Amino acid sequence: MTTFRRSALFTPADDREMMRKAAESQADALIFDLEDAVPADRLLDARENLSHVVPDVGDDIEVGIRINGVDTGQWLDDLTAAVRAGVDAVLVPKVESPSELSAVVDTLAVSADSPPIVRFAIETPSGLLEAASIGARAASLSLVTGISFGLADYCRSLGAPGPTESVRERLAFKISSVAAAHGLRAFASTHLDIDDEAGLRRAGMSSRDLGFDGMSAIHPAQIPVINDVFTPDVDAVRRARRLVKAYEAADSDSIRIEGEFLDEATVAHHRTLIDRYEAVHHDDES
Repeated sequence: MTTFRRSALFTPADDREMMRKAAESQADALIFDLEDAVPADRLLDARENLSHVVPDVGDDIEVGIRINGVDTGQWLDDLTAAVRAGVDAVLVPKVESPSELSAVVDTLAVSADSPPIVRFAIETPSGLLEAASIGARAASLSLVTGISFGLADYCRSLGAPGPTESVRERLAFKISSVAAAHGLRAFASTHLDIDDEAGLRRAGMSSRDLGFDGMSAIHPAQIPVINDVFTPDVDAVRRARRLVKAYEAADSDSIRIEGEFLDEATVAHHRTLIDRYEAVHHDDES
């Protein structure tokens, strides 16, 4: 599977056929949902579906599940089902304290020989206020690799009418800052209007420019746009390679090449662009 995940497709885990169709999408990662998308009376079936679908998903796609929150009575059974099915990742929703994140990691550490990686979502005002301390705890837990933001749930908890572009950008900046400060991958919130391709692209580009590594989706039709937005442009990568090569060959640690001033900070940006492109395209030397 690609080591750089541009897109992650949410799919209800109580619909086995839909899960299989999701695995045929172009998403870099799948998130089979045991939380919001599954009614309480379907949760047992959803857990059972994991063991029937997850083993058949190709090795080139990361398979994760979203468990129920640590403040519910369901999350331990969700984790058991996830480990039994052999998922690659676990998404912990609505995290509001460092102890909630630690509880999941500690449980996985003793219940699985090869535990899945863990990502967590900030989706409430309490979680956002504690995001820095949660991020700091995450940095000390080797299983935790990423953070995401649930904008719709956040707006619901505020009683706000719905996520606007300005609200998305303001709150996303805080999440990407926590990610950068603590060495986490950052995943942007979903765009809820499936038919609004232009709005999806704007949301993706804004998130990318704020430092997010990828974006979640709620429908397979959104995946091509998200992958395109979060894949570095090939011409920009070619230029970045030229600049990095010239900088590394120079005697000075600050030079001007192709009209751009280069020092360690700006070159680091170009190296990141190259790394992201190569993570997607592997050995492609375009």
